[in-house]
Amino acid sequence: MGTWATPCSGGGSNYDWARYLWRVGIDAAWFGNRTDLPETSASSSKHYSPKSRMQAKLDNIQEYFNNFSVNNPVEQYANRFSSICGELQPSGTVTNCDPGGGHNSYFVGSMASAYVSVFDDGGKTVGSIRREAIEEAISTAIMNDKYFQESLGVYSLLFLTGNFPNPLTVNK
Repeated sequence: MGTWATPCSGGGSNYDWARYLWRVGIDAAWFGNRTDLPETSASSSKHYSPKSRMQAKLDNIQEYFNNFSVNNPVEQYANRFSSICGELQPSGTVTNCDPGGGHNSYFVGSMASAYVSVFDDGGKTVGSIRREAIEEAISTAIMNDKYFQESLGVYSLLFLTGNFPNPLTVNK
């Protein structure tokens, strides 16, 4: 929510920023390697030179979620993404989470979308972290029994598995 110049100024709900995670994950996977776009050109980030704006966004998202479990401990033997919930706040805290309804494919799938692109937070996002993100997205999509969450979970799974094609690159 907000404006182009101040994208986080408009408030909104937790659903707004989860949609953003999904959209920017797809954009990075589909267009992240292109250098002809303003968002993906080298050194286009005002705050993280020499990164592109796209790389800076994805690196920040990955860093946030890679370390999420430090402030939100998980159950023994669960992966680092198992405490992500619909009550997630931008500060990184989760309160009053109903694991049956709040830890759902909408939020987890949106988060996992940030792990598809080539960006890797300066090498900190390793293959095992990507695998944990995708495993958690799959398990939450399978476990949900609510139509809205299931349908968005399916969209996320299609994208995460490479079966959500970029319509601009599909052969005619």
